[in-house]
Amino acid sequence: MPAGKPRSASDLLAKQLEASRQGQHAEKLTQHLVSLVSQGKRALRMNLDDLGPLLNEAWMIKREVTSGVSNALVDGLYTQGIAAGATGGKL
Repeated sequence: MPAGKPRSASDLLAKQLEASRQGQHAEKLTQHLVSLVSQGKRALRMNLDDLGPLLNEAWMIKREVTSGVSNALVDGLYTQGIAAGATGGKL
């Protein structure tokens, strides 16, 4: 099932970089995303149940850092997944 219009990952990353350069809040959010990587690696090695909440946290942060990361259709599908018992998701 398509999740809306195609998007360019490089365009979104460029927007994210620009946002981090323009404001401390976006920079802190981006730094927080980076810190989740080591936690994700640990979850993969030690307890996969910890991975879902980390993915959810990363998704919420990405949506806050820059526009264009999501749309109403994707948000609705993500919400349905969470309501069905998922603890996080990765698109």
